[in-house]
Amino acid sequence: MNNNNENSLWVERYRPFGLEGYVGNEHIIEKVKIYIENNDVPHLLLHGDAGTGKTTLAKIIVNSIDCDYLYINASDERGIDTLREKIRGFAASVGFKTWKVVILDESDYLTRDAQAALRNLMETFSKSTRFIENNLQNCSTDTSLQFSGKSNSFTSSSISIVTLIISFCFILLFTINIFLLGVFLDKSK
Repeated sequence: MNNNNENSLWVERYRPFGLEGYVGNEHIIEKVKIYIENNDVPHLLLHGDAGTGKTTLAKIIVNSIDCDYLYINASDERGIDTLREKIRGFAASVGFKTWKVVILDESDYLTRDAQAALRNLMETFSKSTRFIENNLQNCSTDTSLQFSGKSNSFTSSSISIVTLIISFCFILLFTINIFLLGVFLDKSK
């Protein structure tokens, strides 16, 4: 655990910096360990009740891999201008590390226009930038990690942010198509 006496907020003072200090959600820790060991994190949608460790895990991930990151609290900066200016500028800039990661905390507060723009940004910058989104809404997608203080299993529920699911599915299909194209080209040689 981090014992940062400079911060007066208890939640920040004792927030863990690594997986060794992260308590609970054992079903998620194993998957995240693999991402960190490979220094390759997919786009993630973390969802669950308040206080279950979503933001903490996102911060642990970015502190554990070779990346530059941008943190945005979408409940404060939820409009399309934030996506166009801050996120696009960050994703398009030259980085000094392997990855760029955008943490969108409370992404369920994004406006509809911002959600549509986010999909485009995820597609455009998928080679170098990953998105970790936290929200309180329930999700129904394999790319989401369900947080719970009581359960050690994945759960599947409904989601009200359909755009996020579409974005993740599109990126997955795009990745599969690239892979299949590579296999086809290798066989044609």
